[in-house]
Amino acid sequence: MPAQPLSSLTRDIRHFDVDPEVLERVPSFSPYIARVIAEWAHIDGDFATMLGGFLQADFAVATAMLQALNGSGAKRAALAAAAKEALPPDDYALFEVVTKLIRPSRDTRNAFAHHVWGYLKTFPDCLLLMEASVIVSIQTAWDSGKKSATEIIDGVTHYTIKFPAGSQPAQTKVFVYTENTMKEAVSDAIHARSLVVALWNTVRNNLDSAEARTWLLNQRPVQQALAALSRKNTQATPSAPTAQNVHRLGL
Repeated sequence: MPAQPLSSLTRDIRHFDVDPEVLERVPSFSPYIARVIAEWAHIDGDFATMLGGFLQADFAVATAMLQALNGSGAKRAALAAAAKEALPPDDYALFEVVTKLIRPSRDTRNAFAHHVWGYLKTFPDCLLLMEASVIVSIQTAWDSGKKSATEIIDGVTHYTIKFPAGSQPAQTKVFVYTENTMKEAVSDAIHARSLVVALWNTVRNNLDSAEARTWLLNQRPVQQALAALSRKNTQATPSAPTAQNVHRLGL
C-alpha cells in the first residue's frame, strides 16, 4: 500500500516537527531511504549507458550530454528521442513500457531526496513526507504573530509546524510512511532497476538478449502495458478509406 495522506489517518493534528533531526526519531528508516536513492543512482547510470549505445558514443560522452541538460524531463525526452531513432518498433515499445512502469518509483526517489521529512508523536513509528511548498502554505496561513515555532537546542534550530484553521488542503499533501511502506519503496526500486537492466540487455543484442526479452515479456505489468500501448496505437492509426468514403470525396 502506498503512503497515505495524513488527513486520512487522523483529524486531530495540532503540530508536527520538520527538521533533518526527525530522521533520528525512526533510525531504522534511514537504510530504506538510502537504498531507494542508491538504486536510482544506478538506474540513471544504466540510462546513460543506454544513451551511449543509441548514439554509438561512449559512456563519458552520453553522461556529459545528459548532465548538460536542465531538468529530469529534458533528460528523459532526449533519451526517448534517441531510443525512437535507434530501436526497431518492437524494442521501442518495450522502452516506452519500461520507462512508464518505473515512473512511480522514480517519483518516490525524487520525493525521498528533495522533499521535507517530518515527525508526529501520534505516529511514533512513522515518518511524514511533504513538499517544501506545504510548509510554506501552512506558514502563510498564519499572520505575522503566529508563525511556526522555532526552538534552538544544542545549537540546532528545530521547527514545529502548527496547523491553522482552514489548512486541511495542506494536510492532504502530507504523507505518512510506515515501515511496510518503506519496504515497498525499496522493493519497487529494486524491481525498477531489474526492468531497466533487462531492457538494456534486450535492445543491445548481446548474448543475454533472448533471455532478457523473455523475462521482460513474462512480467505481467509489462504484458498489460504492451497491450494498452497496442490498443492506443491502433486507435490513433487512421483507418483506410472505404469505397463509400472515396465516392463521397469524388476520388
